[in-house]
Amino acid sequence: MPNQFFEVHLSRNEEMARNSNYVEKFLVELVCEEHTKRPSDYLKDSAIEIARQTLQPEIAKITGYKEAFKLAPDNVPSNRNEGTKAPCGCRSWQF
Repeated sequence: MPNQFFEVHLSRNEEMARNSNYVEKFLVELVCEEHTKRPSDYLKDSAIEIARQTLQPEIAKITGYKEAFKLAPDNVPSNRNEGTKAPCGCRSWQF
């Protein structure tokens, strides 16, 4: 299975998520077997899990709004750097 890319949005709650100033946005690439072999219903949860690992622990605890959108290969930015690598090998970029 090819790598999976997701755009992830995290915010304190749904009301705050309506204002883009209060939303942390990430590009997440799922590459490890643990995350890519999950049923498709859980891939978004996997992407959210990786994005939350990028946040400081005290901030990650208060993210009540979580949303992930699967990106088509044509919509994945090509000008990205190394990103932040999770222990499992998946990567994320905050933007």
